[in-house]
Amino acid sequence: IVVTSGGVSVGPHDLVRPTLADLGVSEVFWGVSMRPGKPLLFACRERTLVFGLPGNPVSSLVGALLFVVPAIRGLQRLSPGPHFGRGVAAVDIPARPERDDFPRAVIQAGEDGPALVPLRGQESHMIVASARADAIVRVPAGSAAILAGAPVDYLRGTAQNLELACAGEDPEFGEIPLGVAEAASIVANLRECAEHIE
Repeated sequence: IVVTSGGVSVGPHDLVRPTLADLGVSEVFWGVSMRPGKPLLFACRERTLVFGLPGNPVSSLVGALLFVVPAIRGLQRLSPGPHFGRGVAAVDIPARPERDDFPRAVIQAGEDGPALVPLRGQESHMIVASARADAIVRVPAGSAAILAGAPVDYLRGTAQNLELACAGEDPEFGEIPLGVAEAASIVANLRECAEHIE
C-alpha cells in the first residue's frame, strides 16, 4: 500500500495524479462526495494499492479512517469496515445537503449511551481542534439537521484508534456499516485490485 498526503487536488502544484499516471498506476476514482476530504484518490498498479489523501490534516485523518484503514484491515483478512457505532447527538448538528459530512466530536457518557458533542472549528485545516476529538460523526448528504437527542452514527477517530483499528484490536468497532456508495465501491474495487495478493 502506498499512501500520499497532499498534491491530489486541482492546483498547479498538485502533481500526484499525473505522476502516478506516468508510473502506470490505474486510477480507480478521484474525488469523494464528503466533507472534509473530497479530493481523495484511489488507484492500483498490479499488487500495489495507492491512496492519495488530501493535504489538509483533518481531511487526511477522515480519509484514512474511511478508506485506508478498511483497506489495511481487509488485507489482514479482518472485517474491513468502516464500522460505525450508534450514539446520540448531545447538541443540534447542522445539515449538509450537498455531501456527507463528518464533523469531529468528543464522546461523553449519556443516559442512553455515548453522546456526541461536535467541536468548534470544523474547517479542514484546524488540526488543533481536531486533536481534541475522539470521534467523527456521520451526517448523511441530503439529511435534515440532526437535533439534540437524535441517534447518530459515529466512528472513533484518534491517532491511537487508527493504530488499533489497523491491528484489528479496537473493541469499539461495532457492526453498523457506513452505507455510503463511495465507501462500498472502495471495498469492491479493493477486492478487484487485490486479486493477486496472497
